[in-house]
Parts: sequence; structure tokens; C-alpha cells
Amino acid sequence: MATTHSPTHAIGFATVAAAGTPVRLHTTSIRARRVVIYAQKANSGQIIVGGSSDFNAGAGVGSGLDSGESITLETDKNFLDLYDIWLDTTSNGDKADFFAQKV
Repeated sequence: MATTHSPTHAIGFATVAAAGTPVRLHTTSIRARRVVIYAQKANSGQIIVGGSSDFNAGAGVGSGLDSGESITLETDKNFLDLYDIWLDTTSNGDKADFFAQKV
């Protein structure tokens, strides 16, 4: 996973190596007010976004993101933590980019 950080933003990507095996959006805690998750155009399957409990129950948010689609998650509470957001895919090796506005 490649990530860049500035005082106000975090930008990077996550790869889901094996479909059906969810991965964290980021491997460390990054607090954000808003994050845009974008399914890379080269993907052949859908990216599914959720929390760990969503995947334990076998479902993510909505029906998944096709290549080139995005979802914006934001809060008016304290923060979202990128470490607590999980991704899965329907096709091995698919990737999602993220762009976060840090707290």
C-alpha cells in the first residue's frame, strides 16, 4: 500500500489480493472528516466497502463499486478512522484509491 500524507490530507490505495478476504483501507490509524474511496478503472470486479462487522455478517455497504465508481464517507461527529474501514472485492487483485481530509 502506498500512502502520502500532508498536514490536512492522506492519499493512497489498498489492494484486495484475494476476493472474499477483506483488507483494511489503511494499515494504521488515520483520523478523517471525509474520505472518498474510488474503485480503480482497471478493476475487473466490484469493490465492497464496510466495517469489520459488515463482513463478518457477509455484507458490505450497498451493492459494491464498479470500476471508476466512488463513494464518499463523511461524518459530522469527531472523526472516521481509515483503519476501521474494510474493503473486499469480487475479483482477485482489485484496488481502491482513497483521498481523505484529515481531522
